[in-house]
Amino acid sequence: MKPEEKTKKRYAQELAVLRQRLKSLETSERKYRQTEKSLRKEIQRVQKYLDIAGVILVVINRDQKVTFINRKGCSILGYRQKDIIGRKWFDTFLPERVRKEVKAIFAKLIGGKIKEGEFFETLVLTKKGEEKIIAWHNTLLTDESGKIIGTLSSGEDITERTQAEKALRESEERLRSFVEFANDSIFLVDSSGIIRFWNQKAEQMYGYRTTEVVGKPFSILVPKQLRKIHKKWMEKFSSLNDSEISGKVVEGIGERKDGTVFHAETSTAILRREGTRYLVAIVRDITERKKAEQRLQESEERFRTISQSSPDAIISADHQGKILSWNKGAKNIFGYDEEEVVGKPVQILLPERFREASSKAMEHLRQTGFSPLAGMTVESVYLRKDGTEFPVEISRSFWKIGDRTYLSSIIRDISERKRAEEIIREKEERYRLVAEQTGQLIYDYDIASGVIQWAGAILPMTGCTPEEFQKVNITMWEELIHPDDRKHALAILNSSMKKGAPYNVEYRFRRKDGAYFNVEDNGVFLNGEDGKAYRMLGTMQDITERKRYEEELRTLSTMDGLTRLYNRRAFIELARQQLKLADRMKKGLSLLFIDLDGLKWINDNLGHQEGDKALMSTAKILQETFRTSDIIARIGGDEFSLLAINTNEDSSGILASRIQENLKKFNSKSKRPYKLSLSFGVVYYDPGSPSSIEKLLAMADRSMYEQKKSRKDSETSEGLPH
Repeated sequence: MKPEEKTKKRYAQELAVLRQRLKSLETSERKYRQTEKSLRKEIQRVQKYLDIAGVILVVINRDQKVTFINRKGCSILGYRQKDIIGRKWFDTFLPERVRKEVKAIFAKLIGGKIKEGEFFETLVLTKKGEEKIIAWHNTLLTDESGKIIGTLSSGEDITERTQAEKALRESEERLRSFVEFANDSIFLVDSSGIIRFWNQKAEQMYGYRTTEVVGKPFSILVPKQLRKIHKKWMEKFSSLNDSEISGKVVEGIGERKDGTVFHAETSTAILRREGTRYLVAIVRDITERKKAEQRLQESEERFRTISQSSPDAIISADHQGKILSWNKGAKNIFGYDEEEVVGKPVQILLPERFREASSKAMEHLRQTGFSPLAGMTVESVYLRKDGTEFPVEISRSFWKIGDRTYLSSIIRDISERKRAEEIIREKEERYRLVAEQTGQLIYDYDIASGVIQWAGAILPMTGCTPEEFQKVNITMWEELIHPDDRKHALAILNSSMKKGAPYNVEYRFRRKDGAYFNVEDNGVFLNGEDGKAYRMLGTMQDITERKRYEEELRTLSTMDGLTRLYNRRAFIELARQQLKLADRMKKGLSLLFIDLDGLKWINDNLGHQEGDKALMSTAKILQETFRTSDIIARIGGDEFSLLAINTNEDSSGILASRIQENLKKFNSKSKRPYKLSLSFGVVYYDPGSPSSIEKLLAMADRSMYEQKKSRKDSETSEGLPH
């Protein structure tokens, strides 16, 4: 057979086979369509069942994607079904914090490491961001070969139940904590009187351990003298209804394990559990409260006793200002009996002009619960029953009961004190007037506090007002003393205080304007029982004028009244001091004895007034010739002396030349009918050969007379008129 024929035959055979297979496929297609139709109907029935199920049904494949979810699941999550199918379950519908853990569980489930059917609780995240607790039951899905291809999970929303259980557990825990750690004893007693529960506080209060009382009759906690009464009450317990027991609070006594008895307050209630009726007893130890009540009662009794025996009026009023209490002192002061005023407004005790202000103050107290007078003691005027007004000192306090404020007042009649104060003021005014007339500062110094009370001529002496000067204490007084005088004044003060001797010192004191004036301070000390000074009384007198007069007297006693040079006595005293200094310093001195020539002629011919002028001119010439450190004096009628400091033996000629030169200058300018002429003698004092001032004067006097005698008549005639 030819190759072409063989090929056609093979093609024909293959075509017949294909036709047979096509016919078979057509038969299978018809069967498949019928099966698919049946399956679709079955799926619709299952879908309907799944949609009406009360739990979430969700299918998740191995890729963690949702391939099916029922209507309940969509409702819980808040999404449409088309928005869920195809999305990754764990990354979309679980809170981020639990994803890792739940994914790990899913992986174990898919891997067959966890038995299907086990329940798991996880959180899911709704579209609104709410978290819900779902209890899952998982079933594995497999293909025809038995390979796991996903899970079918049914889940129940247990959010509300879980929250309720949690709240219940927390409530029970709080109750357990409250019972165990309450400050009161709490125990349960059954209808037979047997203790079934006992908290920690009960152990502390009664001294029994729980094992010692639970299962024992309640009567072991009752004092022996009360056990018969307790037994009768327990016999009635079963016949009493709940309302007759619950909420009852009674006071009594309890007995501890050691036999000590304490005051107790017991509250009772009924608890029913599993058909059994229990008595709940809450016992509070009120021993301290009883003691406090006893102390309060004693305190109130003492207050009542004190109040009634007090000479002051003690009055209380309510929030409306009505009098609540009235003691004996109030009756004596105001003249009202208690029944006449209790319930009346406090304004009846005030003069008419004060009543409106008092009513406003009480209204302010009612509205705010506050008064600016709280805790203060003030003076006022009140009214007696007979209509007479009198001064009082009143202290007020306020207290609250609920939202109401009450008032207490202690009122003291100060009429006698006011009269005494008026007398004192009058005496003080007289004292002030007398003190001011003395022209002195009068002080009262409290040594302990350093406070000084001042009176007298404050303004004239210090320039300060009395109010300003009352601020001067001991420290400020010290600062007002002149710095050069302060140390001496304080030393005298401390010495006098220590000895208790009178204090007397002079110092300079500063006025308000900063100027100083001289004062003489005289004081005496008052000593306590320990012999120490505690107070000082004294006066300060302005002695500025006296010091000035004394200075003038000193000047007159040491100065020549005409020439204002030193007189003979002052010269001798000063010269002696200089001689001692020269001896110590080993420096010489020059002494001049000078005589005004022709003074008698001037007095006789031109008058003594002209003679005085000649003497004053001589003094001026000498002052202009010598240094201020040199001592110049008029020691007699026409005689002068001069002590030149720090000179040597060659100084005599120089000193004489200076005198003559200045004398010529004066005469050349003078228009007087005569010329001044001076005769003088000079002696040198050598520290190496000590001598007295009297001896030096005698030597200088002789030298002067020798000079005068040796002068020619023509030279001495210079004292005559020209």
